[in-house]
Amino acid sequence: MNRDVVREEFQSTQVSVMIIATDNKQAATWSFAELTPAETQYLTHGYHRYPAKFIPQLVRQLIEEYSSQGDRICDPFGGCGTTLVEAKLANRASFGFDINPVAVLITRAKTTAINPDTLSGSFINLCNELENGLIVSSEITDDRLNLGRLIYWFGETNLKQLLALKSRIEPEENPIIRRFFLCALSHILKKCSYWLTTSTKPQKDLRKSPEWPVKAFKTHASRMMQRNCAFFEEIQRLGSNEPVAIMRKADARNLPLPGDCIDMVVTSPPYSTSYEYSDIHQLPALLFGFCNSLGDFRHGFIGSKSGNHRREKNIKNPKALIAIRNLRQVDTGLTNAVESYFLDMNDVYRQIKRVLRKGGRACIVIGDTELRGVPIPNAEVTVEEMCEIGFLLEKTIERPVPGRVLAPFRDKNDGRFTSPDNPAARKIYSHEYILIFRKK
Repeated sequence: MNRDVVREEFQSTQVSVMIIATDNKQAATWSFAELTPAETQYLTHGYHRYPAKFIPQLVRQLIEEYSSQGDRICDPFGGCGTTLVEAKLANRASFGFDINPVAVLITRAKTTAINPDTLSGSFINLCNELENGLIVSSEITDDRLNLGRLIYWFGETNLKQLLALKSRIEPEENPIIRRFFLCALSHILKKCSYWLTTSTKPQKDLRKSPEWPVKAFKTHASRMMQRNCAFFEEIQRLGSNEPVAIMRKADARNLPLPGDCIDMVVTSPPYSTSYEYSDIHQLPALLFGFCNSLGDFRHGFIGSKSGNHRREKNIKNPKALIAIRNLRQVDTGLTNAVESYFLDMNDVYRQIKRVLRKGGRACIVIGDTELRGVPIPNAEVTVEEMCEIGFLLEKTIERPVPGRVLAPFRDKNDGRFTSPDNPAARKIYSHEYILIFRKK
């Protein structure tokens, strides 16, 4: 294939890597600029909001180009399950892992096609119970939950209603249907709280009028049922050979898989301190009792400012060291977080190598970060470290990121994604990299 090739050589003490940027025409085929947000939420992809998630069309294209039917796909940062859903639709077995129990709940709901008649019957029964009267306790008492934090976000009235609604869902005997309804409940929590509607950060808006939980739940569950019906029809076409999609709570730095068992990895790692997923998902985590304190919930998240700061070994990558040295001059706290991030990600890359078969491919979608004005070269560090441990970089695609699909703005102070209304917003997230590696 004829193309203009731009080569930039990155040097490290142990490895020399060529990053090959594809021509504009090929890069454009990976931008999916023509898609609206609604078009990226087809089937079960619209079950639950999730920040900075994969575009499913991008995942599908990677799976179809770099794997075959019957292959086993893995996403060590499973998130909301985009890779697993697309793998199932493409007739590939898939395995996903995430440290976040909310992500595990969402993914398991999204990857399970439920018989529409069975689901409809359960929903009608649940609605009848709700219409006959939702028993709301006069007092809020549950020693298992962090009630102070929950009241802070929902207020007493809405919290009582949410707890009563949850108590009607939890006795559902069918775990698949129970999980479906809990996913619907999780999705509406932000609407039913004082969380600032336009923000992914935990900001309280006392002027907000939270939605009535029962009404919001019925509306969203009905939408999910329509999506499930379409998903069920798609899966039925696979017949009796429906591939497995297994999602487990696990740390990407220690994947619970045997060696050489995966044909392809498709993932988008967290970017250093860009999103605090533990904060973003604190509402369902607290309401469902996944955690009692936010400090405990944050433990283990990669790319979090609140993560464990590692000192047991030194970072060796020159570009990572330069970024850390520059950042240390302006913000020591962020320096510790970025240092831990690079160390943790190196562990993840080694796990990817361990579980991939020889010749298997790892497709990593990642962008760069800027913190306090200091560039954090995530993509370059990824290339160098992957090649150093035994991968061959086959292709790099610089993918334009359409603003209507993912907000390209970041806070110039902390580097996190933000809205253009933020006075500190800076438009820097215009592209990301699709890195295609092959295990030697």
